[in-house]
Amino acid sequence: MNMKSLVVKSPLLLILFFLIVLTSGCHKVGTITYPTSINYGDNILKLNAIDSVTAGESYSLEVDMTKKSDLKLVFTNLSDHPTSSAVTFPKWLYDFNDGWNIGNYENDQQTFHSIKEGKTDMQVVFTGVNGKCRIDFYENSNNITNSKLIRW
Repeated sequence: MNMKSLVVKSPLLLILFFLIVLTSGCHKVGTITYPTSINYGDNILKLNAIDSVTAGESYSLEVDMTKKSDLKLVFTNLSDHPTSSAVTFPKWLYDFNDGWNIGNYENDQQTFHSIKEGKTDMQVVFTGVNGKCRIDFYENSNNITNSKLIRW
C-alpha cells in the first residue's frame, strides 16, 4: 500500500471507528418492571392495575430495575384540605424501605427515587378519608413518562 492510499483510507477508518463507538449501545438504558408484589400487598405501581385503594391497608411500592435504569416517582396529594383541625388530612405513610431515596413532603408533593439495581420495595399505607393523589413516573427520563391517579 502506498502512502497516498493510506492517507485517503485513514479518515474513512477514523469515521467508521467513531460510528461504531457511537452506535455500540454504550448509552443503552435498562429496563424497569413493576412486579406483582408479595411483600406488603398489591403493588400500586402496576399501571392500570389499581386506581382505588382502601385507607389503612398495606400496599407495596415495588420495582425491578436492570443496570442503567433510573426511576423517579413524584406523589402529588390532590386531596381537599380540611376546613377543621379535627379532620385528618388524607396522606400516605411508608415503612420498611428497601432501596428508595425519599424526599421531604413539601407543597403537597413527595419524591421517591429508586437507588439500586434489582428489586426495590417499600410498604405504603394511605390514611384519612376522601384522599386522592397522582403519581408521576419518570422512567429513564427527565420528563413524565406515565401518570396514575389513586383514590382512597
